[in-house]
Amino acid sequence: MSIHVVRKISEDAQFKRPACVACSKAKRRCTKQAPACHRCRTKRIRCDYPSSRVLLSPPLATSSTSEDTAQVDLGAVFGLGDATEDSDATADQIAPDGVDRIGAKFLESPWFLSASGWEIDKSCSNADNSIAYMDSGLDFFVDQLRLWLDQWTTDNHCPFIHARLYGDELPCPLQNAYAAWLTYRSPGGIKKRRIALQMGIDWSRNIVEEQSIYDGLGKESIKTLHHLCRTQALIVFQLMGLFDGDIRARAQAEDTSRTVLKWAEALIQSALEDVTAQHHPGRSDQIVPGPMALRSDGSLDSTWKAWALSESIRRTWIVANLLEAAFLIQKQGFAICPGSIGFTGKSGMWNASSPHGWLKSVQAKTTTNLVVFCRGLDKLLTNGKPPDVDEFSQALLTYGCGREAVVDWLASQV
Repeated sequence: MSIHVVRKISEDAQFKRPACVACSKAKRRCTKQAPACHRCRTKRIRCDYPSSRVLLSPPLATSSTSEDTAQVDLGAVFGLGDATEDSDATADQIAPDGVDRIGAKFLESPWFLSASGWEIDKSCSNADNSIAYMDSGLDFFVDQLRLWLDQWTTDNHCPFIHARLYGDELPCPLQNAYAAWLTYRSPGGIKKRRIALQMGIDWSRNIVEEQSIYDGLGKESIKTLHHLCRTQALIVFQLMGLFDGDIRARAQAEDTSRTVLKWAEALIQSALEDVTAQHHPGRSDQIVPGPMALRSDGSLDSTWKAWALSESIRRTWIVANLLEAAFLIQKQGFAICPGSIGFTGKSGMWNASSPHGWLKSVQAKTTTNLVVFCRGLDKLLTNGKPPDVDEFSQALLTYGCGREAVVDWLASQV
């Protein structure tokens, strides 16, 4: 955000705006923004300012690197008012109601809407870029994925498909995946299971072929939400085919493996393009408007929804890559390291049912950082407490460290 935009003043004179009437009566710090301050916008109440006393002052420094200007800019950007006044004021006085300094900064400068937040660290600790993990961790992860998809078919969400992601409009690829998985997991013997596997084979092939036709026609690039739903659908079909034991289903799933990984990478690239576009006015219209988008107007509701989409994308990329790696490790003893991306592992945030519940989890002081990475996640076994680490992160810990290590960690905290 430009310093000159943050500190824009009238053309005739510079003035110091007093606190609004509502904040003055409530004795709360006012951010003094026009046409309404942060507190009044949040509470959706009328924001009126008393007559301002015009104070002539020297012109603003033209250099955007001015130290004094930069300090004032930080206060405005984070919604903390004038950073040069009342430095001894508490965070509760400075920030809007219910939002501390951490929450205010998180809302105004969310890491997941920055280009750097979408970087994938491709470095690997091994010279040959290979990974290999214990069977106990891999088996647990695959079993957890099955349970998560069971949860998705009953509750409309699971640890990598957020409850707010699609609402009542489940995209067609996921409708097919939903039907196939429901059939696959329902009782009925080997005949019903084979029917479900055939559904998975046919529909996974159809999704891939439809995309090939779409690409061949030179159509406009698909949107991020479609990237996400098609990748999630293939994950369902891959879980059925790779780990069932049926020869034909496994052969089809192995043929589809490269497509899954390719689509997972395309998903991350599409997300990166979206967050880049929102910082360029000429390109911001490329982002399709809707309830879920990788953009925020600074409000709690829009930031929460942007985070839910961002986190679903990150977790889907992780699941797609780890699922394929688990199969290869069990098949040949190793897999190529897919890389590491940042995601949220803090307990309470993913399952929050409202923006305010989510913000409460953001601000909660726990042993888990707001952002964790696949690489180095094992540090949670030393520095983290199980109640602070969410279900998704615990499954990843088990994948990388083995079932026994995580069981010991859980038992040591009782």
